[in-house]
This record gives sequence, structure tokens and C-alpha cells, in this order.
Amino acid sequence: MVFPPSRHGTPSAFSTVLPKTIKQADPFKDYLNTLKCPVCQGQVDGVSSPFYCAQIREHYQTFINGDLPYAPYREVVVFYDTKFRRYQITQHGHTEIVVWDTVSTKAPITFDFMLFDFSNTTREKMLHRLRTILVFQ
Repeated sequence: MVFPPSRHGTPSAFSTVLPKTIKQADPFKDYLNTLKCPVCQGQVDGVSSPFYCAQIREHYQTFINGDLPYAPYREVVVFYDTKFRRYQITQHGHTEIVVWDTVSTKAPITFDFMLFDFSNTTREKMLHRLRTILVFQ
């Protein structure tokens, strides 16, 4: 298919067929595409750190190191249950849980180890585990 020449003497944008560019694999972008929000299972998005849940930004934030192998070094998850209680879980080498009731904020509960694997969990699993932890505190 040949397009007519342009009126100005310059080649038309459609006069030549550009070769398809080969998309180079970006391992960081591939890793980022594997992450899902543990609360709503939405895609994790962002231009630079922190990366966050694309559906509701408050649900999940993660800070990822730039070196191979890629892994989150800090994660923050926030979600609500049906009793107007807000839970915030922060993991940065240790786990910190903060619970907000409708009336007050409870003191943070800190553990010296990681309690959650956010890559393999759902909102219901986290809520069940949190309730178990809070019962025995």
C-alpha cells in the first residue's frame, strides 16, 4: 500500500512502515506486575517507591529495593472490618499492628519478626489471623 506524497514535500507519517520494535524485558516491571494488593487483590502500581494498590491507594503500600533479587523491604496494609475497626499492619523487619476503634486508638503491638506474607494472603485470612493475635494479647 502506497500513500501519496505530502503537500509540503516531507514524507508522510504513513508513507513508510516502521519496523516493529522489540520490547526489551524489564525485570523490575515484571516483578511489580506479579504483586497484588492483599486486601482487594488489585494490581500494584506506581512510578517510584512507594508502590501502592491501584484501586484504593490506602489498602497497600510497598517499598521495594532496587537490587536483584527484588523484594519489599517495607509494607503497609490498611483495612476495615464490619465493626468500624481499622487495622494497620506495618512490616519493616518486624511487624507492628495498630487498631483504631470508632472511639479510640489502641497502643501498637510490635513483634520482632514478620507475621504476614502479603504475597500469599487475602483480606479474610489477615482478619482471621489478626483476631487470633488480638485475643491472645
